[in-house]
Amino acid sequence: RMAAAQSWKRCPAPGCGHVVERTEGCNHMRCRCGVDFCYACGKQYRSSEPTADNVHGTPGCECPLFAVPEEVEERFVPAPPPALVLRPARPRPWRGGRMVSRTRCWHSSSIHDCPQGPQRCWFWHDEDNDY
Repeated sequence: RMAAAQSWKRCPAPGCGHVVERTEGCNHMRCRCGVDFCYACGKQYRSSEPTADNVHGTPGCECPLFAVPEEVEERFVPAPPPALVLRPARPRPWRGGRMVSRTRCWHSSSIHDCPQGPQRCWFWHDEDNDY
């Protein structure tokens, strides 16, 4: 009953029936049992070999790979009251090609003492306070 209430889908493979939930992404699903199926309609894929149209294989339906939500018409949003001043977001440092998290590192306060290493830890350290 909970699966029906949450609009979760069941694997279409005979004898399987595992419940699958899609949180984001395309309509292609692969069950624990290895069966590929369309999340939108529940039909099983004919083949798992990638094609030019679909990297997941040949679906057994005509559903689009990505379900694009309907565009909601724009509504008038009132401006914030004058007492509220929005400040620009603080830039965050980058380390090892990745943006540093605003969560402090639980290993060390200094990036140089961190066991993850200076290029591998993406959590906030004392050296990041300059940003």
